[in-house]
Amino acid sequence: MKILSFFVPLLLLLGSIFALPACQDATDYTEISPTVYSILYDSVFDRYGNRIVYADYPLTVDETSGQGDTVLVYNVDSLPYQSDVSRAKLTVSTSATVYQEMGPDQFQVLQNDSVDCRRPVILRAVGNDKEGNILHKVLKLEIRIHTFDTDSVSWTEYPGVPDVACRLKTLLFAGRVYLFTEEGSIYSAPADSPGAWRTETAPAGLDYRSATVFSGRLYLAAGGAVYASADGSAWARQENLSADGDVETLLGATSGYLAGVKGGLYCSTQGNGWKTGGPADGFVRTGTNSCVYALSTNSSIEQIALLGRRSDEALGRHCLLSAEDSLLNWGVWGPVDSAGYYLPFSEDHEMIRYGDADFYVFGGTGDDAFTYYYMSKGLYWDRRTNYTFFPEAFRRRSYFSAFVDEEHYIWVLFASSGRGPATLFRGRLNSYSL
Repeated sequence: MKILSFFVPLLLLLGSIFALPACQDATDYTEISPTVYSILYDSVFDRYGNRIVYADYPLTVDETSGQGDTVLVYNVDSLPYQSDVSRAKLTVSTSATVYQEMGPDQFQVLQNDSVDCRRPVILRAVGNDKEGNILHKVLKLEIRIHTFDTDSVSWTEYPGVPDVACRLKTLLFAGRVYLFTEEGSIYSAPADSPGAWRTETAPAGLDYRSATVFSGRLYLAAGGAVYASADGSAWARQENLSADGDVETLLGATSGYLAGVKGGLYCSTQGNGWKTGGPADGFVRTGTNSCVYALSTNSSIEQIALLGRRSDEALGRHCLLSAEDSLLNWGVWGPVDSAGYYLPFSEDHEMIRYGDADFYVFGGTGDDAFTYYYMSKGLYWDRRTNYTFFPEAFRRRSYFSAFVDEEHYIWVLFASSGRGPATLFRGRLNSYSL
């Protein structure tokens, strides 16, 4: 076997931890041999060929989970996904002779050579007590490795979604997933069991894309007015926001402000009437989606990031944002002087914010379904080609909507199409699941 070179202390076994006799009696264990002082392993690398640092993955001795005279030895924190432990070199510091199990009732003296640790390794320490009796202790060594890639997303599919074949919007409210359709219908299902959907009452003429959670209630623009609901079913017209009957759409909400379009940009503080925000030349009235997040430098300040096509730019879609304390001051986020960094316009794109500061715009049609990754705090958009969150099942699907909940789950709901029936998917980055 080939010897490689990387030493990592496995454990320190002091005294007579591994010196219990095969037959339990009144023996004085403190004077029993063999004593195993430590075990080292070497030649362990991650999937990129980098050495594994032991300090990052400390090991433990679990004497309670073993059976009989066997003690379990393992690393509590699993090694990275696809780490290579096939040629680990084991070195045991002991007062006894250590054997490695090679098969049923087959042992050989452990050599200073490499050992395949992809499966548990059985070691036996053999020695004598002060009276010359042969004693032994069995060690079951497991070098544990993550079985999934922490940089990937695990997805669960939930069928049984209402058969909608139009544009839609989804959001989470009061423990339920809500589905608003371009055809004017509303459906909901419990988030912990998103298969039992029910039909909700919907205001006439609702703008499905305007559905927003604000101040503990659901808000909608419908027929030029604004409606709110505390339970997602019973809706009440909000007179302070609907007096002129000219509300076109709602753009989103922070904890303190509701933003909307009514000829120009407007916002409302706690629903107490609208304040003007200037012209809406940079916004599209329909087909927008937004997400709210706290500033990384000041978590008490929230911003709305809005995805939509600027009416004065034929090249594409832009992300626009506003701080909570100056919600009326909107502006383009990202470069405006280089066409190469614009997002291509499509009504089938969605935007989410995921991770510490990353925006994802994804969607598209046909084989051109792709993901854009917004990085460097708004400096530019970068197309992802070598890796994506989204599985093959998402490709060549038509209308869909997405959002991220407080538990870091990504929810994506597709309308029915030639690729299949309406379906809900939920996924989360594996590192959030550890």
